[in-house]
Amino acid sequence: MTTMRATQLQDGPNAGHWTIEFKQVLQKSEDGRWEHGEFWGSEDDKTYPSKEECEAQIAQWEADDYDGLEEIRIFNIEQAYFYAYNIIRGRWPEGEKAIKNDPKYAYYYAYDVIDGRWPEGEEAIKNDPGWAYYYACNIIKGRWPEGEEVIKNDPEYACCYACDVIKGRWAEGEEAIKNDLRYAYYYACDVIRGRWPEGEEAIKNDPEYAYRYARNVIKGRWPRVQ
Repeated sequence: MTTMRATQLQDGPNAGHWTIEFKQVLQKSEDGRWEHGEFWGSEDDKTYPSKEECEAQIAQWEADDYDGLEEIRIFNIEQAYFYAYNIIRGRWPEGEKAIKNDPKYAYYYAYDVIDGRWPEGEEAIKNDPGWAYYYACNIIKGRWPEGEEVIKNDPEYACCYACDVIKGRWAEGEEAIKNDLRYAYYYACDVIRGRWPEGEEAIKNDPEYAYRYARNVIKGRWPRVQ
């Protein structure tokens, strides 16, 4: 059985915010302890529910006969991940059905919980350039052809993929990179380690990056922008 209550956090970076606490009481066992649901709010934009919203959510869960903590946790993909990571401290098949559809938490689940590749989550991950890059870099630790199709179209992660995964030039990603002045500069500086004529057209149009390019790549005057 799970008991819930709205509570106001008293310390830490989120002090003053309202959240929901859970207490799971198992049959024939001692009384459970209260567990803060710090992540019930939105971690990304740092917004948290009001006391009234917490109480309304509790009422909704109770009206729907959610009688177990695990049923509550699976209601939210973020909660499902943190429940597996912090409470079970291992894989949670029931929660994986939700987690596998979110590229961010599918990546974290593979990285923090499974500690390796997770084929079921790769379908979502491979469609997001950022999480596909992190998956290749930190989990596969090498090239990931399935994710390259989306990575190559994002100048930031195409540059990072070339630098950290391929560790050299990546022709498929250069089309996107050369049109972004910032990552055209980084690609020349960190990957090519020399002049890159294809990227100079974008770089020359920004005074800051034109200066950086002249100083750190050309290492001298660049008449083209004078």
